[in-house]
Amino acid sequence: MAGRRIVARISRFPGMGHHRYVTVRPEPTPADPDPQERVMKFSQRETAIRWVEHLLAREFDSDDTVVWEAGDETRWFAGEGD
Repeated sequence: MAGRRIVARISRFPGMGHHRYVTVRPEPTPADPDPQERVMKFSQRETAIRWVEHLLAREFDSDDTVVWEAGDETRWFAGEGD
């Protein structure tokens, strides 16, 4: 049986410091239709990646796969001009 996808994203929010915010979200399955999303913040991108790898090894099945969304994406809280 193939594992499920674990979607990870690293984002930065200008104006909120120099941190990188990491979101790890397992895809829903029939057995777990509302999986828990995990969020952390880190100063270094490399530390954020290590946390995702550690989380995958500790809390998910060995056949689950991490899928990275839009690497180091910059996201804004408000639209331009606000």
